Formats: sequence, structure tokens, C-alpha cells
Amino acid sequence: MSHSRGNTSHSRNKSSSSSPRQLLSMCEKLMQSFDHRKTTVDSHCEVVLGKNCEGEGADPAKVFCKQVFYGCVRYKQPLKLFLSSFYYNNAGKTSRNDYTRYMVLGYLALFRIDELGWDRFRGFIMSDDPLKMMVLLEYLFDESTLNDFLKPELCKIFDAEFVDNDIIGSLLGQMDGASELMESLRVKAYGIAAAAAKAEEDKLSAFKGKGSTVPIPFNLTKPKP
Repeated sequence: MSHSRGNTSHSRNKSSSSSPRQLLSMCEKLMQSFDHRKTTVDSHCEVVLGKNCEGEGADPAKVFCKQVFYGCVRYKQPLKLFLSSFYYNNAGKTSRNDYTRYMVLGYLALFRIDELGWDRFRGFIMSDDPLKMMVLLEYLFDESTLNDFLKPELCKIFDAEFVDNDIIGSLLGQMDGASELMESLRVKAYGIAAAAAKAEEDKLSAFKGKGSTVPIPFNLTKPKP
């Protein structure tokens, strides 16, 4: 299988009004609505994104989404192996409803992280649910997990040198940034959880402070003898 990663650099150089969360949602939509039995990748992009997704004056957001969609289709087999390993190792922490979202982020991490740049990758991670992203990062940036679980799967498709240098090596090269990002996610995740617990505690305290209800008899008119 060819190891050419394609090019996402020119979509980075133009500003986009779309937020990271909007871009991820559009990439998900492209993947979930695609049926290779009914249409081609080019036709599908034109239907979903419109015609302004390539060439001079193209919308940078559409260019990015199209490139990610093409990449996910092209690397569908290795991404499927990655997701099988990821879900196997996080069976109690993940939902199948997030399969496509994890596929898109997995593609960006495994095949595009150097070209994409850490700051932009961080933006995508921080735009999503912190607990879900914690699970993903703890898998992607754990050396033993990568070597013991992911590498054997990817080596079924790619040669070991490519897996070591271009995939696992690229991920491990971002370990410092990943550690800082995971700490930010912890603060965000448990800050939200702590706030919810505090609200529940305040609600319970307010309920306890009301005291017990004392019944009062109705003031009914007494019947005449």
C-alpha cells in the first residue's frame, strides 16, 4: 500500500470562519452519508459540500473537509484496525455512537498530525467532550499501548519501518504537548463534573433546610344541627 500522505498544508494557510467543532461535524456528515455502492467520492463531495471545495477561491473549510474525507476513505482499512483496537482496549469507556468521530480524529492523529500542526490538532480535541477525548488521547499517546496493540494491527497493512517512524514515531514526538493537553482536559472534565456535583449538593442542602411539612386542617364551615 502506498504511504503517500497527500497534502493538507494549503488548507492551513487560509483562515476559515468554521470552528473546529463545525469542521469535525462536517467531516462526520461526509463519512456517515457516503455509500460507495451508489456514488463516487468526488460526486459525494459535490453533493454535500457544493462546488466551492477546490481550486482558486475555494472555501478553506470545504477544502479541509474534502481532504479529510478522502483520507478516511483511502485509509479505511488501517483506520478500521485502529478503531477495533481502540474500542477493545476501552470497552467500558466508549460508545459506538462516537465511532465516526473517533475515525476522523484517528485519521488526523495517525496520518496528518505533522502536517496539521499540534495547535490545530489541539483545537479539534478541545472542541469536543473532554471525557471522550481523554480516552482517545490516553490510547494514542501511551507508548506501551501503541507498541503492544496498535503496531501489530497496522503492520498487517504497512511495513514495520513506516509504522515505527511515520505513525508511532510522529505520535510519540508530540508527547510533551499531549501531556499538557490531557491535563487541560482533566481540568475541563472534572471541573464540569465538580460543578454538577456542587449544584446537586446545594439543591439537596436547600431541600433539607426547608424542614418537615406540618399539616394544617381545612377551615370548613360547621354544619348546623
